[in-house]
Parts: sequence; structure tokens; C-alpha cells
Amino acid sequence: MKVKSMRIPEDIDQAINYVSQLEKIEKAQSRRKLDRLGFEYYGARNYRDGSVTFYEYIDYTIAKWTLRELTVRGERKYTRQ
Repeated sequence: MKVKSMRIPEDIDQAINYVSQLEKIEKAQSRRKLDRLGFEYYGARNYRDGSVTFYEYIDYTIAKWTLRELTVRGERKYTRQ
């Protein structure tokens, strides 16, 4: 895992604190969790909008699912809101 240093706006820092208190985890872990959710949402939105194919979404994002998970989740879930 790489270490990154960055400035975080106050509102995002408050969200990180909220998640860490709510789930009783460290701030760094809640930050990673929120980042992952954001990246997965961003990729899913691009797929829904037609910017990328489903396979590009799986290959180039951090959403790495097995065939079984894809079958259980179903592709349609990520094409509609």
C-alpha cells in the first residue's frame, strides 16, 4: 500500500470522522472505505452513462468481482438508479 499526503477540506474531514465514529474504526480506515465507495460509484456512473463498457469498468477500476458475484449482483443493478 502506498502512502499519500494531501490536504483535506473541513467538510470531508468531518465526514471521515463521522464514519470512523459510527463504525468504530480508525480515521485512515474510514478514509480508505469512503475512497473505495467513491471510486466504485464513479466507475458505475461512467458505465451507466455509456462512457465505458462493463468490462472496462471491471478492468480499470478497483471493483474486482468474481463471476459468481456478478451473477448474484446482476449487471442491471449498475445500469439504473
